[in-house]
Amino acid sequence: MVMWDSWRATVDAHVRDRGVWVGLLNENWEPICTISPRDFNETYTRLTPPEVGFDHDGQVKGRPSTLVDELIAPDLGRFDEQGYFEASNVLGRSVCVQRADDRQAYFIPYVDASGKDAPESVHVEAAGLLSLLDATPCPSVPESWRGGFQTVKADAAVTYTTPREYSLVELATRADGYTVVGPAERAIRTVVQDSLDAVQHHMGWVRPHIVVDYAPTGRTSPDAAIRVEDDFILPTVAETARTAGVNVSADLWWPGDPAVTVRTQHGSDETVARTWKHPIAVVRVEQMELSGE
Repeated sequence: MVMWDSWRATVDAHVRDRGVWVGLLNENWEPICTISPRDFNETYTRLTPPEVGFDHDGQVKGRPSTLVDELIAPDLGRFDEQGYFEASNVLGRSVCVQRADDRQAYFIPYVDASGKDAPESVHVEAAGLLSLLDATPCPSVPESWRGGFQTVKADAAVTYTTPREYSLVELATRADGYTVVGPAERAIRTVVQDSLDAVQHHMGWVRPHIVVDYAPTGRTSPDAAIRVEDDFILPTVAETARTAGVNVSADLWWPGDPAVTVRTQHGSDETVARTWKHPIAVVRVEQMELSGE
């Protein structure tokens, strides 16, 4: 059970006194501990998942730091002659960076450690939440992804030694008919949320892990036509966003934050302000100021 009030007080104090809080998160984006990175470097490029890299002490008062305990399990291997060891058990941990008006989470796909007999220094490389859109399918016919999976022991040609899980979905095999049109900001939001809904329904996930913010920006967005061809979400919408001057970003929402404006249901233009009892990634699709406005 996460004591959100206590954690928020800790984070707020760091932000007030130091301008930033950096912490380690578990697989549910819940805080584990505060960390003190060295040589901290964040990289932002529009329409690309942000990245962060830093070093961290592997020992605290002669004992492995919490970062080492969480990212490097014992007996995974040995240090080489140069004193380096690549860990492989970092799945499900993220780095959180919070400032006064922004909270970012970064997945940790890579970490290594150096030391003679035990990790003395840990190097972490991590990628931001926008990478979720780089790894989530963008169905051309999202309605066809709502059937889920079924176990199949044989098909017309062969009987399987091991039963297989299949799901019938429709793909973009026609020359046209798989295009979302409208103002770029709205069209991108529709493509992203339709895809998220389709995948989450298909997988049977009842607790959403990512949602699109539908709060209006009040800016005029140029018309766009987004061709949907069963690629991943980010490459599907990136070129439209780039040419239309729309920014696509993602940040981390925690219980206690202000409500997020979300779509009520698939195909609807109605929205509602919503909160959750768990952390969730929020995708922001926002028309930027155009020249002359």
